Amino acid sequence: MSAPDPVAVVLDAARAAGCEAEVLLSESRGLEVRVQKGEVDHLERAHDRGLGVRVVEAGRVGYAYTESFEGADLASALEKARAASAYATPDEAVGLASAPELAEGACAPFDEELARAEATQFVKLALEVERVAREAETRIMAVPHAACSTHENTVRVASTRGLDRAYRTNGASVYAQALAAEGNERKSGLGYRLARRLDELDAEAAGREAAARATELLGATEPASGRGAVAFHPEAAAQLLGAFSSMFSAKAAQEGRSLLAGREGEAIAAACVRVIDDPCRPDGFAARPFDAEGWPSAQLALVDAGRFASFLHNSETARRALARSTGHASRSYSGALGVGPTNLLLAPGEATREKVLARFERCIELTDLQGVHSGANAASGEFSLQAQGFLVERGARVRPVHNFTVAGSFLEMLSRVAAVADDFKFSHFPVGAPTVLVSELAVAGGGS
Repeated sequence: MSAPDPVAVVLDAARAAGCEAEVLLSESRGLEVRVQKGEVDHLERAHDRGLGVRVVEAGRVGYAYTESFEGADLASALEKARAASAYATPDEAVGLASAPELAEGACAPFDEELARAEATQFVKLALEVERVAREAETRIMAVPHAACSTHENTVRVASTRGLDRAYRTNGASVYAQALAAEGNERKSGLGYRLARRLDELDAEAAGREAAARATELLGATEPASGRGAVAFHPEAAAQLLGAFSSMFSAKAAQEGRSLLAGREGEAIAAACVRVIDDPCRPDGFAARPFDAEGWPSAQLALVDAGRFASFLHNSETARRALARSTGHASRSYSGALGVGPTNLLLAPGEATREKVLARFERCIELTDLQGVHSGANAASGEFSLQAQGFLVERGARVRPVHNFTVAGSFLEMLSRVAAVADDFKFSHFPVGAPTVLVSELAVAGGGS
């Protein structure tokens, strides 16, 4: 005899109690293999499963969760959520979403072959990425980190309003961090690849990238301080965009934590800037057919031709703004309802990277930003970050540079974007960007 459906158990109990309830059930599985010096150093399987309950009674919301699907624990989670709602402040915007139907063929990338792959296949890829990185160049002295991992997520959202939707996604990644040496100098470089299919996971390319990015920084000097043109490498541009992503949250705006509040329709960036959140891109690792309230996912322009076009909304923030949910409710089974991006990207342009870099006689190309979490303030829009990269003259890299700081205002920087290239890339997180050229930014270094 099969076990009762835990989602149905909670919803039936909620209906019997006369309250509205929503259940989020999520389950994740993963495997990570780490290697060192040609041997497996760590192999771990992870499995996490839980059920979150959101209850709405008389405009009050309460949350609770359980990681046990026994009947008594499911009943307890519902009662705890109801008890929590009794202490909440009534809010007219609080309520369950009445989500529209999903479009046929909604995006939920899942590869059965990847799901069936054996651990030995991931071990082989981890060993390969380490070997390639180590042997790519004589100046590579070590590969301190090399790994291959896979993940599989299942999400189900159901409510007393008759909603009941589920999806599965999976993917894999491989990466290596190489350490290069020349004399007393040491530099590290990261190479990685993300894929939805096992046969698309290129360990060799990731290993070569790690070695190249480490060795190309050897011999770096400090640039002179001043204001000048700066180009953000795709990964650096994605780092910065991700750090300021909460600026586009309607929840942040309604709580006074976004500089974009009340600025819909205004020009906030150069005309060549287009920022999009696209949960329907299968190559983005946050692809999904619906959000944490079951609302259908759809591509959303946040900045269109330089103008601020839309906030990210869940159903509650949409009610407060007299708007419509954009399908960006975010929530873990153990957390409260929020707003968040999915596959956030700065759209590519049409020019090549080489042509973009050649727009100015001289610029600094930033390939890596450090301290993004502490040095970027999404509420104020200001950033001050350690960086490394290359001095570029007439579109060609002249020499590597390091030990300097770039600082400014994120919105001012967007207004100074001179060009975006066509070399779009998703970073390790579900944020992507091409090379972005900024006409002027403050650089603080010790060179001359």
